[in-house]
Amino acid sequence: MILKLGMVLSVVITSTMFSSEVEAHTEFNAAQTHYEIGSHALQAKQDSDGAVVMERVNINNATAEELAKKLKGVGVARARAIVELRERLGQFSDVEQLLEVRGIGVRTLNANRDHIDL
Repeated sequence: MILKLGMVLSVVITSTMFSSEVEAHTEFNAAQTHYEIGSHALQAKQDSDGAVVMERVNINNATAEELAKKLKGVGVARARAIVELRERLGQFSDVEQLLEVRGIGVRTLNANRDHIDL
């Protein structure tokens, strides 16, 4: 009887601890998702019909801050690397050249391709 009670108590304590960890993890993910949604809101605007439209950016004359704000998956450090590459090249002649920037892969390029001007 005491053994059964101990096992039940152990299960209750373990499940309560696990439940708290799940709740904390869920709250963290909710906050992170909110932040990600908020950051995308900075990169998009609505057209007259209410549809969300990504702002275009010219990678040959945008500042690092503009690049970081308007390109998905590009923070300030990568945006600075884009500007440094542009300065070395003189200017970009093809958006594929962005793949030379460390941290920018095909997925990031494809997510932004339709919003990039040269």
